Amino acid sequence: MADILPTGYFAVRSALRHPNLEAAKKTGTLSIAVVGLGPVGLCALVSLLDSISEGSWDTSSTQCTILAIDPSESRRERASRIGNSVTSDRSVKVEYLSPRVASEWTAGEGGMNAVCEMVGNNSALRLAYDLIKPFGVISSIGSYLYHILSARGDLYDKNVSLSFGRCPVRSIFYEALGVLKRWPEVFGVGEGKIIDKVVGFGAPDGSEVRRIYDEFDKGLCGKVVFDPWK
Repeated sequence: MADILPTGYFAVRSALRHPNLEAAKKTGTLSIAVVGLGPVGLCALVSLLDSISEGSWDTSSTQCTILAIDPSESRRERASRIGNSVTSDRSVKVEYLSPRVASEWTAGEGGMNAVCEMVGNNSALRLAYDLIKPFGVISSIGSYLYHILSARGDLYDKNVSLSFGRCPVRSIFYEALGVLKRWPEVFGVGEGKIIDKVVGFGAPDGSEVRRIYDEFDKGLCGKVVFDPWK
């Protein structure tokens, strides 16, 4: 609650409440992509599905398609198990795709109404831009050394809105807490949960901690919680 859930929730909130999406909602169809299925991306996916189930818009008349995108097959599989635990509305269709397949999918469908970019690197931001349709919204939580999207060339020419910046955790804390309260089983530890495992700090030289970070970097594990008393 101090970091990943409010951040994921904030990215979704920024997209869903953007005025550019109002016209899309009235058409009866809405398409949203989540780029990056690490811990923050998973929190964004759960927040998005929760927003639909809680009636952030009239899901009885709006068909929503969600693309959950990550190059790691293991992350897509974890996201699928988590998504299946949250998805309960028949008007929602979720596809778990690699970036290449997602690009092919959106090319055939004309693009996405909104993209939540949850990685924070330029290749993910470029993918978000390539996936978005004109008058769409990109909600990005990344901190970049430089932006590859120019306001005059890319965003203006495609008529795309970009929302980015640090998450105001304190101001949206209780909104994000509501997601946790509604889906506590998703935020547990183990198979099909957002938290992969709880570990101690291990050897005094920090070798165990370095090993865990290396596994996470390679996509071999999900969110890890360190317990100093374990």
